[in-house]
Amino acid sequence: MSINTLSVGQRFAEAFIVKHLHLSTEQAVARFGARGAEYAKAAVAATTAGNVAHLPGSAEFFDLVSEQSIFGRLTGLRRVPFHVKLLTMAAGVAGYLMTEGNPKPVSAAALNGSTLDPRTIAAMIFTTDEALQFPAAIATFTRDMVRALAVTMDETFINPAASGSVTFGAPSIASTGNLAADLAALIEAFTGDLGAAVWVSSPTVATRIALATDSGGRYAFPDTGPRGGTLLNMPHLTTRHAPGDSGGSFLALLDPTGIAGNAELVDIRRSNHATIQASTTPDATGDASTVLVSLWQRNLTAFLAELRCAFEVQRAGAVALLTDV
Repeated sequence: MSINTLSVGQRFAEAFIVKHLHLSTEQAVARFGARGAEYAKAAVAATTAGNVAHLPGSAEFFDLVSEQSIFGRLTGLRRVPFHVKLLTMAAGVAGYLMTEGNPKPVSAAALNGSTLDPRTIAAMIFTTDEALQFPAAIATFTRDMVRALAVTMDETFINPAASGSVTFGAPSIASTGNLAADLAALIEAFTGDLGAAVWVSSPTVATRIALATDSGGRYAFPDTGPRGGTLLNMPHLTTRHAPGDSGGSFLALLDPTGIAGNAELVDIRRSNHATIQASTTPDATGDASTVLVSLWQRNLTAFLAELRCAFEVQRAGAVALLTDV
């Protein structure tokens, strides 16, 4: 019996490097041992298909990304395929007390139809050409790639300003500074299932909640904090990628059973001969002020990862926001 001592995601990272450095079987074996032969064989199929899903460990790698995102940590969220017609129950079926000998009352369900259309999101990371030559750099490469993808998923899923996120257009209440009253008002605006509900916020907001005290000077909500926990006995998830501004950030209350979504890894591509506009707001045409980075000149390699994802709130009121916390 063999024992797998590789860290989660390492097999995928190793196979990916074999593919994009075009290592021969002999070179792959020299670098990664016997498993290098498997990587070299899989890399040929993956290159032909143009999809990293063919590489060893790809499912494990994407599971690691998912586990670090809010989307992957929500229990009860409906995972549905893309481009498939979904039926959403706008009004439920009611039961009735019947009396013997009389016709049984029947209520019809009100159904709405929708389709989950994927959007492509991208994340890019840089590394030096030299770093890719050393097996010790695999862990760093894996961690950076997982983090980049998880960040992108969280921002797409939870950003109230992003069309297509579950919080976009959700009922919102501005914080008054009285936390207990604010939480009560948020719950009042929320019409989802409180038995399945989950709080989501940034670690900063969670810390502020944890530090709130009651009239006796005691911590009012000691079971939550920057790493999450529970708030009012409901799970509290935190992400560093919940956006905020000078007025503060937000606290979201979600009913995962009223949300449908899906995400899948499309491809990861590599280039070391490109010129990159290293900006979070790149312009399409460029001008004299545009700063460009030559990967070739600086001995850098860029990795561009693409995901397909889509999310939809399928029951009105399944998401509510407390803003300016």
